[in-house]
Amino acid sequence: MSHSIIKFFNTPMRIAVQRFYLFLVAVVLLCACSPLTFEANLYDFGVITQPASPLIPGSDSILPTYYWELREITYRDEPVSLDGLERIYVAFFEGGFLHIWTFDPCSLGSYRIIATSANEYRLIPAVSAAGACSVAPEILARLHEITRLLAMTNEYRLNAYQLVLSNQRVGNEIHADLTAEHPDNVLAEQ
Repeated sequence: MSHSIIKFFNTPMRIAVQRFYLFLVAVVLLCACSPLTFEANLYDFGVITQPASPLIPGSDSILPTYYWELREITYRDEPVSLDGLERIYVAFFEGGFLHIWTFDPCSLGSYRIIATSANEYRLIPAVSAAGACSVAPEILARLHEITRLLAMTNEYRLNAYQLVLSNQRVGNEIHADLTAEHPDNVLAEQ
């Protein structure tokens, strides 16, 4: 019997078994190292269904029809200065994506919207090509801080052409007021 075991380990079957185990290890490591991507893909393929929400284009919503200009933002009840910055816009796109940018041009971030209820959401960073920002480093740092605050929001309210993004959790109190701008008007000004 021991002779047959030794014979098994010296055959092409041994190589096939080793490759199979190597494949299983690679699959387990791949899945363990990318939980956010896996979660977003579950939404993409309809395995997990999001609640009906105007945040997701395709529902009855004016959100994807307009660009939303950031007019004011506060963090922990302190106003964040927008003085000296290009206008900052937020747009909602097909498939549940949110994009933040200025028209100098400067792409500040893209996020996948995961609706958790009709008015609440989570933002997951999406892969996007970063725009070359032709601004001074201190201005760029301020733009990235504002983008970080917008990405921390988790709730919205829509009142006609006014959009409020907020986060009411203690320690992360953020309030951002945005106004609808028709894309043709925004592009014509540039």
